[in-house]
Amino acid sequence: MPYLHPRISGHLSPIVEVRCGYQAPRAGQRRFWSAASWKCYLNGTATDGQRTMLFSSFLFTPVQSGYGRYLLAQYMGFSAPSNEWDWLAWLNELFLPHQHLHALDQAIEEQKRSIDIWVTLPYPDPQQTKFGRMSGSALNFQSSGHRLKAVQWWIRAFVKKWRNHRFRHPLRLRGFRWPREVLVQDDEPLVQQVSRELKAHGLQFMWLSQYGANHVQEWRRKGFDVTLIHPGYYGRTDTPVTYIDYAAAFASVAECGLQMVCGNGFLFDQNHPYAYWNRGLPEQQGYLNKALLLFVFQETDLYELARTRPTVYRDLVQVVRGIRERQVM
Repeated sequence: MPYLHPRISGHLSPIVEVRCGYQAPRAGQRRFWSAASWKCYLNGTATDGQRTMLFSSFLFTPVQSGYGRYLLAQYMGFSAPSNEWDWLAWLNELFLPHQHLHALDQAIEEQKRSIDIWVTLPYPDPQQTKFGRMSGSALNFQSSGHRLKAVQWWIRAFVKKWRNHRFRHPLRLRGFRWPREVLVQDDEPLVQQVSRELKAHGLQFMWLSQYGANHVQEWRRKGFDVTLIHPGYYGRTDTPVTYIDYAAAFASVAECGLQMVCGNGFLFDQNHPYAYWNRGLPEQQGYLNKALLLFVFQETDLYELARTRPTVYRDLVQVVRGIRERQVM
């Protein structure tokens, strides 16, 4: 079966990544999700003026804690490694009253609508030698056993909080995302162990990787249940638009999903979202209705897009509506 198909894998598609907390590189700017900011993610108005259901699957991702340290591996070296306080801050952030998960629950209008939830794990940076104390022991991430112990503690603490919270609507915890896009040798045994931990909880393991990264073609054997690759096309870099085609062809062979990029800033031209959408049509690469998709908003979000670029927002709503209609056929 080409691509990782949402109907076969049992996942709601498309997924959308939402970034929470303090955003890089300005630690003073905190992004939190209220019920009002969720509205344009849940429902939208398409180009024909019709209101339609939009996203029903969300990946929550941290960037930087209020202490100024990063939790994502892509920012390693830009701050001191994250420690126990940063990991606790991310855990507690997700369950704040009237924000994030609770705000999403408040924003859902359809009583019978189910929502899938994915959460990005904090990265256990091997450069961290003084993470904190756990069960009376000081953790040093130069020890692979200590790294696993910390990740297991965070997963178990999250699952416990999740089970103790009562949501009005059916929010379904589907699993967790590994927080590094490349799979390095020192992480491989840890990833396998984390995968077993998640399976013990009945949860799945997601990996967001780059086209051309090592081990993507063997992602299932490495311990992942869901893998979506980033084609690396932005519009104003040396990477040509044909990389979307190359990534799609690779994803079809490796049975991966794909990431759909919509960004803001000097790397992005105005038409790059349309390149992703047009190349996914059935007469081209066909991934819009055949692949599990993740929409990624870089240096922007859907709320800002609806406010500043309403035409692109309405076109995106039209695309997502088309994806849903084709996938149920």
